[in-house]
Amino acid sequence: MGLSTKAIRRAIMVCLVAVSCLWPHFSPADEPGAGRVSDRVEEGDLATVDYSAFTEDGKLVYTTRAEASADGATQKDANYRQPAVFSPEEVTAGKAARFPGVGESLAGIAVGEGKKITLPAEKAFGPSNPQLIKTFPTVKTLNKTIRFSASDYVSQFGAFPSEGKEVSLSPYLKTRVSRVAETYAELDVAAGDTDHFTEEYGTVEVRRQGDEFKVVLSPKIGAAFRTADQVGKVVASSADSFTVDFNHPLAGKPVLLNIRVLKVVRASELAQIQIPWIEDHDKGLTSARDAGKPAVLLLYADWCQWCKKLLTESFPDPRLKELKDRLVWIKVNSDLLKEYGTKYGQKGFPTIVLFKPDGAIARKIEGYLNAAALRDALGTLIEGRTARVF
Repeated sequence: MGLSTKAIRRAIMVCLVAVSCLWPHFSPADEPGAGRVSDRVEEGDLATVDYSAFTEDGKLVYTTRAEASADGATQKDANYRQPAVFSPEEVTAGKAARFPGVGESLAGIAVGEGKKITLPAEKAFGPSNPQLIKTFPTVKTLNKTIRFSASDYVSQFGAFPSEGKEVSLSPYLKTRVSRVAETYAELDVAAGDTDHFTEEYGTVEVRRQGDEFKVVLSPKIGAAFRTADQVGKVVASSADSFTVDFNHPLAGKPVLLNIRVLKVVRASELAQIQIPWIEDHDKGLTSARDAGKPAVLLLYADWCQWCKKLLTESFPDPRLKELKDRLVWIKVNSDLLKEYGTKYGQKGFPTIVLFKPDGAIARKIEGYLNAAALRDALGTLIEGRTARVF
């Protein structure tokens, strides 16, 4: 017996009501392949990511993926840096990663989603800074006898002068102390009529002309030029001078990122985790040896701003919190307990000393490290790999 028209209408109405009740629970984000809002990275989350970075013309600069590095069809840029180990990187969203701009680009990307991003120069390696482009003379003339004040001599050579002592004024210019007076020391240049030297940046010629020595540099365009604290590239050279650009080679250029988020741990899940600092040096090292764990020793001072930055920004970062149970954490105020500064040959604040599980010193780090660099240093300690920050 067939259903009446009235019964059919009643059944349709029931279905419509049911669908209308369920409708708010569906959205495009629930479609296959689309990331739900709850799956998307938010500021402060700890994301595990794979990524590759390219120049604007498609040359590879950096990658966490072994297959990307081995791809014969992808040309590597002259500034390509290969990590010691190809593996996904843990990055705190909104914070610096090994490669510039990665951490700041993660918010909004869903787990499992790949995204291509163009970083403008200011968000990558920054704009080119004209103050980092410097000019040096190619020719310098020195008297056969050079006089140093007592303080300048000690500053230059790290010791008091003594007659007859040979010292190096430069890698290619040897001198001998010929006279020591109360307030100064005189050095005689010891060189032949003409000497030639090969340096990383080009060639150097030392010519004797009477009582003077002329030092002539012939730099190569594109060669690396190193100072005490900088490495640059020779970009111009003439008979009188040469120019070195100390900007990063990719400064002023956009960078293309190809990022995929593999996993995310919410900031809220990590918020309650605290680094369990031990503030007793001997107790801390004994605890590490008994547990068979590597240890981190921070030597700090209350007045040191970089120490405060380490303790309030780097160590509380989620990347470090995840290592809480894999290390023993020790901190000592070596400004007050000076014997520990002496024990570890501390030169400044902060100083970080890393210990192997057997108590042997693995590495000593002078100065501040951001969370990305510190995480890599601790990864080296825990996993025995070589950390490298771009």
